[in-house]
Amino acid sequence: MSIIVIQCAARKRGKPFTHNGSPDGTPISFVANPAHCAEPGFPCVTPDDIIPATNISWRQRLIDYNNAGSNPLGLSEAVDLYDHPIYDELAQHFGRKNVYILSAGWGLVRGDYLLPDYNITFSSAQNVPKCSKRKRNQEFRDFNHLAHRHFKKNDSIYFFGGRDYLEMFYRCAENINPMRKVVYYISNRLDQEENRRPGYEYIRYPNPTNRRTNWHYSCAEDFLEGRIPR
Repeated sequence: MSIIVIQCAARKRGKPFTHNGSPDGTPISFVANPAHCAEPGFPCVTPDDIIPATNISWRQRLIDYNNAGSNPLGLSEAVDLYDHPIYDELAQHFGRKNVYILSAGWGLVRGDYLLPDYNITFSSAQNVPKCSKRKRNQEFRDFNHLAHRHFKKNDSIYFFGGRDYLEMFYRCAENINPMRKVVYYISNRLDQEENRRPGYEYIRYPNPTNRRTNWHYSCAEDFLEGRIPR
């Protein structure tokens, strides 16, 4: 079985979460640093902030929402949230339960898990708002849905994403043991053995588009079409 892990995308087409869990509730803006929002404070929150007048976090509210078995807010499954066709293509080929999204806002999320809109990224690009930039050492209680999966001897995990997301992938994959864990990359840094992790295979993507941003979309497409090694 092939398990796909692909990083999230900035452009989304999802619905917001709401304060009281109803369609007419106050929309929530999930960000990395609420203090940097144009209007600080509620409803700009991190996923792990505590909901006012309760003792539970927004993350726990999302868990409860998924466990309820209904979807009154019309939230998107993770593979449908991002506005690029590669997510849907991967889900159709491998199945939604075998495609995982590496999200800077929520962690490693199974493809059929319901997610709200959010604006959190590991990208350090200058055009990214300060409220959205999550630092690598910033503590979130990230999901790791791979940790609950039983792997068989012939299972392989393939990671498609940039260096900004690689550390999170390592954290999530550290204690799981499929037969292979494969990282596709374009960074010259990963050509050097000392920058690699034991237990992972590294395959350089030739990057025919010469794109330094979002190259992993082309890589995943070439993977689907059998144009690069597996």
